[in-house]
Amino acid sequence: MKEKILGWVAGQKNLLEQAIVDAARLYFDSKNQDNQYANVAFDLQQSYEECRALSDGGDWCYDRFTSGVYYSLYYQGRRINTSLSFAADFVVDAIEQKRPIEIFDLGAGTGAVHIAVCLCVDAAIRLGYSLPAIRLINIDISPFMLNYASSYLIKTLKGSFPQGFSHVISEYEAVSWTNQHDIQLRNPYIIASYVFDHSDNREEVGATLLGVVQRFNPRQLVLITSWKKKELARSYANEFLDDKIYIKGEYKDWNPVFSGPMEVVQNYRKEITAKHDISLGIDAFVKWDFRSFFALKVTKKVAEFVFEELEQEETQIDLYRPPVKIRRDISLNDLQRKAAKPNNSPTIILGSAGSGKSVVITERVKNVIEAKNYSQDLRILITSFNLELIKYLGNWMGNLLDETRYTRGGNDQEHFFFDGSKTPNLTILNFDKLPTRLGKFHGNLCTSFRYDIKPRFLKAIEIVSQEIDVNIARRAELLEPHFLYQEYVRVVYGQLYLDEESYQNGKRSGRPYLLQLNSQERKVIWKVIRQFLILLDEGLVGHFNPADTIHTKRQKLYRKLVNREIATYSHIFVDEFQDCTNADYQLFYGLIDNNNELVLAGDYAQAVHLGASVAAPREGDEFAGEERMGNRQIHRLAGSYRLPFRITECIKPLSQAINNTRKDVDVNVINPYKGAPPGARPILVYAASEQEMAKKMSWIHFHYQIFDFEKFGAHQRKQITILEGDKSLCKQLNEMYTDIATTDTILRLKGMEKDCIVWSTRKEVESPGDEDYYVYTILTRTRSILIVALFNETIPRYREIVKMFPKDRLIIWDAETERHYQEEVLNMPPKKITV
Repeated sequence: MKEKILGWVAGQKNLLEQAIVDAARLYFDSKNQDNQYANVAFDLQQSYEECRALSDGGDWCYDRFTSGVYYSLYYQGRRINTSLSFAADFVVDAIEQKRPIEIFDLGAGTGAVHIAVCLCVDAAIRLGYSLPAIRLINIDISPFMLNYASSYLIKTLKGSFPQGFSHVISEYEAVSWTNQHDIQLRNPYIIASYVFDHSDNREEVGATLLGVVQRFNPRQLVLITSWKKKELARSYANEFLDDKIYIKGEYKDWNPVFSGPMEVVQNYRKEITAKHDISLGIDAFVKWDFRSFFALKVTKKVAEFVFEELEQEETQIDLYRPPVKIRRDISLNDLQRKAAKPNNSPTIILGSAGSGKSVVITERVKNVIEAKNYSQDLRILITSFNLELIKYLGNWMGNLLDETRYTRGGNDQEHFFFDGSKTPNLTILNFDKLPTRLGKFHGNLCTSFRYDIKPRFLKAIEIVSQEIDVNIARRAELLEPHFLYQEYVRVVYGQLYLDEESYQNGKRSGRPYLLQLNSQERKVIWKVIRQFLILLDEGLVGHFNPADTIHTKRQKLYRKLVNREIATYSHIFVDEFQDCTNADYQLFYGLIDNNNELVLAGDYAQAVHLGASVAAPREGDEFAGEERMGNRQIHRLAGSYRLPFRITECIKPLSQAINNTRKDVDVNVINPYKGAPPGARPILVYAASEQEMAKKMSWIHFHYQIFDFEKFGAHQRKQITILEGDKSLCKQLNEMYTDIATTDTILRLKGMEKDCIVWSTRKEVESPGDEDYYVYTILTRTRSILIVALFNETIPRYREIVKMFPKDRLIIWDAETERHYQEEVLNMPPKKITV
């Protein structure tokens, strides 16, 4: 039967090759509408170069939008050819056993196994065999490869082989092959396509693939790899798969179904090479031949029989992992579960962006509540700086807890009341609201530096200048309002230097400008800050009304806590603690009954509020309590589960650079996690004007499908987030696509994630000297696409940061960007940054 099936397929060689070319023509026609997209040829050339790098031992990331079409015009025929023998085995097995089967292709690429199976099914139907249902699930980390298969190759092949492609139920899912959480299989055949060809280490790949095998319990497992990696496949099978359960055998001396050159494909490669004036290595003839190919088949000795019918399931190829809405659906790993276990010790949970810190916080709170059986004596506070994050944490807790045992209330539904309690047992509140809610400090609040804070500092400088001799010209930088305000936030309030003597003799870690102890400079700064606080508290007739900043409110709350005037909590959980000053830690110590029940979670590299001034909480500084504070427990979470794998690889050097500058705090160096969501490398794009930048970004949308107007309603269309606030670029984009873009600052967005982040490198951050912290936090906000927008006016420090990124972990968008990158980034002279 197998020989008859493959014999019929062998006669379809020319039809199959023509379908491969027709798919490529369809693709280029769709991507080159009105000749607007000149960088299609550039991208195709880059896909060719990255394919060559793969043959030289490097990685091909498969994340350029032309990855699929180039792959199909070189490897497709060979991959189909090497898949036909075991595909025919699967089909024959289904026919003989008269039962449906499911084929699970890990590393499906552009669907070679899918095509091979459908060809064999088409042959079997034409030969008169009766086939049960066959379901084929294509899994790959590259949505670009899968999209090319499902939208182009399968479309053209279905016209030539309608019976086979209509019979096979196919699904495509873009996820890491290590992370198939939602796949359910009943009678699977698993194909692991080239998973040993990547730069993963053997132990990790073997253990992970074993987990897949144990979960799905396949009837057959086929390991496909290059001849150079055959020993890895053999050793995996021998070490991880029990001989008592599986029969192992290698495909040897099999005859290829197709052989010789692929002349139709080769001629088309010459055609597009001449048309676009690019080099695709056409001197290397495309052939059907195997070349270096190795396959090992593992068959279960005793297989269960399954008779259920298989149903078509909806197929959706997403470029990113969707945001988590149902918190209980998240499964914690071992490190996260350990960190989520209450231990009656002060605890610090450290983790890089996307490592699951907020997940651990909510799980740990749930564990405390369940251990106390929803006791009405509990008074738990969860706090963070970001309003949107607070909403997420509230919804997550509502989802995790037993809804029959609590009710919610309060101004923003921030309180949880257990079993009819009259007082809140769990409160989830923004940190900046604590002074108002707990200390009852109402009144005017200064929210704008430009309109509220800066004018008061200028007036304070004027008043102090009249009192003492202030030579502004000599040290003008010390009397700059932004510097003075940060000096108040990070040093005077931040370190609780609440009198002049403390400030004159105190440390100023991470702050610019060297100031001698007990100096005239410190005296002037202290007097100006004190006058600023007077102008806030008392106002000034004809100038200012009495008001507060968020930090002066915190300072007033601290004084009330010292006097024990405010009720306390039994447990406090702080998310994003890296934004806390030493004074803020004192607030927590004063708000909690027992300092051993304080849990802090954060990442020092994301300290955008404090930058280089961020410091770890100091032991021994806590308020006196009834129970002595025990030794801290520190949990370090590994990897980034949210951030796309390739983006993590790219920005890791920036994370390392931040770590190298700090010896006083434990900065987590971000590391790629093999189960991270699929996605593309950061896209580096240069434009000489914002109009041209908006146009190029619209091209990126066209190729990468960042948003879908049919999928998202009008109220959900702001899919591009520009950081730092670049209102002009945002306006340009919204004129092109109504309400597609929004702009924000990382101070407001911190802790949240977005579908597409654009880093506008021409916008300065609020705190010069803290650029690395800001940029790192900006780059880690995406769950899908990251665009780095370069301009002629790009900030010099930002060019240095871009220079840190490995070029092979960037997508250079077009030839103009390539030239600018070479001339203005790689060749820029190093600059010494002083603070």
